[in-house]
Amino acid sequence: MATDDDEIGVRHLRAKEYDAVIVDIRLPPGIDPEWRKLYQQTGFDRVHAQLGLKLLRWLLTKDNSIHPTEPPEWIKPHRIAVFTVESKGEIQQHLDELGIAVFRQKSAGLRDTILLELIDEILMQATRIPGTDQDFRSFANFGSLFSAARF
Repeated sequence: MATDDDEIGVRHLRAKEYDAVIVDIRLPPGIDPEWRKLYQQTGFDRVHAQLGLKLLRWLLTKDNSIHPTEPPEWIKPHRIAVFTVESKGEIQQHLDELGIAVFRQKSAGLRDTILLELIDEILMQATRIPGTDQDFRSFANFGSLFSAARF
């Protein structure tokens, strides 16, 4: 599954549980008034808005100052990867605060299999986390959420 904005992505995350979620930091807001308000406050600029980062903070910290609705309960940091043009150094502090360990920077010349590699890394990471409630070695129920990359 691919999505181009926060609003559609959240709708998918509420409808189904995924083993792997891949997020771009530069997501556009979609039509949801709350995401649009955050986007407008940054001058309608994806680079400065960093709605993907706000989405992650809302999902993982349940911060209702970002969005007033409750995020899905099943989302945990070990199920998330960030795939974005920002460098790791630019967002490392945020990733550490949120507990997100899987990161790849978008750039020209990446292999066509990069999204599959990210999903595999998420699934492998989950098998190493004590107390996870699913067998992530099985690919029977995997999915990804990401902003459609236009390389």
